[in-house]
Amino acid sequence: MTVLARMPRIAQVNLTIFLVLIATVDRGHAATPSVGRESILLNDLKQHVAFLASDTLEGRSAGTRGGHAAATYLAQQFRNLGLTPAGDDGDYFQEFGQGYRNILALLPGSPSGRDQEVIIVGAHFDHVGYGKSTNSYGPLGQIHNGADDNASGTAAILEVAEALALLEPSPQRTILFALWDAEEAGLLGSAHWVQHPTVPLERVRLVINADMVGRMRNDRVITYGCNTAAGLRRCVAFANQQSRLNIDLDPSHRDDSDHWTFFQRQIPYLMLHTGEHPDYHRPSDDVERLNYDGLHRLAQMMYDLTRIVADTDDLGSFRGGSSGEVQSKQVNAAPKPKPRLGLAWQQRNSPDEPFLVTHVVPDSPAAEAGLLEGDLINSIDGATPSMVNNLRDAVLKAESQVRLQIVRQGIDEPLDMTVYLRGHPVRLGVHWRINPDEPQTVIVTSIVPGSPAARAGIQPNDRLYPPGNKITSGADWLQELVERSQDSITLHVDRAGQLQTIQIELLPTPAT
Repeated sequence: MTVLARMPRIAQVNLTIFLVLIATVDRGHAATPSVGRESILLNDLKQHVAFLASDTLEGRSAGTRGGHAAATYLAQQFRNLGLTPAGDDGDYFQEFGQGYRNILALLPGSPSGRDQEVIIVGAHFDHVGYGKSTNSYGPLGQIHNGADDNASGTAAILEVAEALALLEPSPQRTILFALWDAEEAGLLGSAHWVQHPTVPLERVRLVINADMVGRMRNDRVITYGCNTAAGLRRCVAFANQQSRLNIDLDPSHRDDSDHWTFFQRQIPYLMLHTGEHPDYHRPSDDVERLNYDGLHRLAQMMYDLTRIVADTDDLGSFRGGSSGEVQSKQVNAAPKPKPRLGLAWQQRNSPDEPFLVTHVVPDSPAAEAGLLEGDLINSIDGATPSMVNNLRDAVLKAESQVRLQIVRQGIDEPLDMTVYLRGHPVRLGVHWRINPDEPQTVIVTSIVPGSPAARAGIQPNDRLYPPGNKITSGADWLQELVERSQDSITLHVDRAGQLQTIQIELLPTPAT
């Protein structure tokens, strides 16, 4: 991650450029997505980071011999994977500036009509060398190995590339793997590429950027850019199903990493980041401080994310309103709707006991019907308490009214009351809103107490998606799903970027 205008192990280094070769991937056999995921190995990540963040490379400053050695190593990894060169003159390198080199490789999309569209998956591989007053917090003059910044992101890209190269057929959209040079000098590598693109810029649908992803704490991954195109948050949630990371969705737009170059060109992006730390741009950013288990899980999630966005039918276009917008991370809870009945009752000790009224809400249907605290509800619509498993369910599913028989202290004969209920029958018990920037996403604002949704654990701020990751034709899909379902529905629930599938037993319709 670049640091411009911000405040390194003195060593005698005999620099030997060497390559760690891996076996060329055999793509002659079809591989399922799970096989690709399982090919991302913790030890391979460690080996890549160990090479890139070794003293031998002298901090990988752009244009130096250490930077060139890193570039040569990375190009060889792409070559071993059988990826198509996407640099200049049929090579993996795109030369620019003062000896700088982007490393670029293509995984062509499968013939599907979408293979002309491109997803860029990238990270910068350079760091700050021995450190200067403009890019180091010191001490200066010592090697800054940049294990987290950004050997971690670079290693993740190599593993994601290997996993995706295993798939047969390939993902539908073409994937450009881009390892940017001179990011620390001011995003120069990505800036050069957009000025001299090696694939038509108008074909780029999304950029995924990994920057400083090796110091995960509390399973937290900060994710930027979900608001730059409709549906990106949903893609992140589905990609996180197996990794189960805590996704911190940040609506702001950082200008200190290579995604910014594309955001300025109105190209949607996602940036993954595990947070800054005291070793940032210091010689102490070394390999022993990385959380390799976290890096491994993040790389697997990044693989799933890339595969999903490369294959999805509804990859959204750039949202013009995302530039400079201020967006709340949470949905403000909607005002609670007025109660349908308006009373509370004591929990019964046995099924035969009547329901004891403990509170009547003023101006509620129960109050208007004349119910009082201390009343005993002896029957509901002619059914005795032993026949009514749940008074709340009886009220929620009733069409417009309920008939209650009341026993009141001081009155010998039971009282018959008809309570005219507010609103419509409740089968699910969710109040929601639709965000026009998240089509087909239901955002929960409140839950009816005691309803099927409440019993299933649905909470305000949950985002609900249709079952089976189906693409729905309108914003009213949840209402339509409830209306046509007899007994239960299945929903995907996105809570803070973690997805779970929940089956909800609905209340019956009044007709049944």
